[in-house]
Amino acid sequence: MLCEFQGLFLIIKPENLNKENKTLLVQIIKNELKDIKMISCLIFLYYDEDSDIVNEIKKIPNHHNLPKFNIKNFNLRSKFDIKVYSSEQTGLGKSTLIKNSFLEKKLKYIYFPIHGDINRRQILQRLNNLDLKNNQKIGFHLDLYDTNQIDIISEFLFLILITKCYHLENEEIFYYNDELNIKIEIPDNALRNF
Repeated sequence: MLCEFQGLFLIIKPENLNKENKTLLVQIIKNELKDIKMISCLIFLYYDEDSDIVNEIKKIPNHHNLPKFNIKNFNLRSKFDIKVYSSEQTGLGKSTLIKNSFLEKKLKYIYFPIHGDINRRQILQRLNNLDLKNNQKIGFHLDLYDTNQIDIISEFLFLILITKCYHLENEEIFYYNDELNIKIEIPDNALRNF
């Protein structure tokens, strides 16, 4: 958790740990996390809000409680309407297919290629320079090709697709609600890298 780079760590159902592991986790929380600024994100998913371990978790500085999540009302398909287009050859019409599908739905089409020697700051600047208006439905065409920056692209995809935001430490943040409909175009040979 105390790594040099951003990472995501999940601890699911800590209240189900045996007594020894609960004690160890409480020691880590009390001793290791209390005065340290973490670059990473540590998420605890728990069900028993009144358990002793969850009460210790709530004491962590900068702890944020998210609203209760009701799995019965969650539709994964509607939350993540993301499609990936790939083929072994170029020139087969993937880009045209993506663009036309957005225009048919009357979405504002935004083409966002990522290639070459790109860095995190450039990606964030390009995202923040997009002409996005509140409540405007967007067709966001991510075109990934010709880059060796696999770590940066993988991090970008995780953040933008799962967390719906992209940011650098202590800088502006790019965030979107459900107004962004995303389609990803990626060369077949690049799929092995992600």
